[in-house]
Amino acid sequence: MPDPKFRQRDPRFANAHRHRRATDRHKQQYKPTRRCFGPRDFKYEPATQRLICPAGKRLYGTGREVSTAQGYLVSHYKAAKGACLNCPLRGRCLRHPESGNPRQVRVFHGRVTETLTSRMRDKIDTPQGRAIYSRRLGTVEPVFANIGAQKGMNHSTLRGTLKVNTQWRLFCLVHNLEKIGRYGAQRN
Repeated sequence: MPDPKFRQRDPRFANAHRHRRATDRHKQQYKPTRRCFGPRDFKYEPATQRLICPAGKRLYGTGREVSTAQGYLVSHYKAAKGACLNCPLRGRCLRHPESGNPRQVRVFHGRVTETLTSRMRDKIDTPQGRAIYSRRLGTVEPVFANIGAQKGMNHSTLRGTLKVNTQWRLFCLVHNLEKIGRYGAQRN
């Protein structure tokens, strides 16, 4: 299974942005000027299980703890309405300070359940996993590129698992026959 964020997590590519040409500026990451306080600006108080905002006010837990589809446990916190109304940092804390709504913060605690993609990501991030995964670029990806770009199999033209599998196997058969025809049987 391909991992699109493989290079973003790889420490070897941490300084890759400095090698980009001027024409590749649209590929560089957009860095917005942060106006609002983010969840990292709030301090967690373990004794009372509350968050402390940058102005020193306490946010209480709403009691909602949700697991996301990616397996993260999320806690919701909310400030008292009276605490936010006359706060001097209201303009930097809320996106719409003119509304009467108090600040709400969601805190991600980590994975509760392990997903298949998270297990794969953990394997890939080891030195041995990086070595194995980097070989994929030269062995597997050219096959998919050839079948997709040269043979025109960008999507299946049939419906149903059996028919799609048959169509895919035919395209793979053609790909392999071309390899045999081009390079011939290898002789020792």
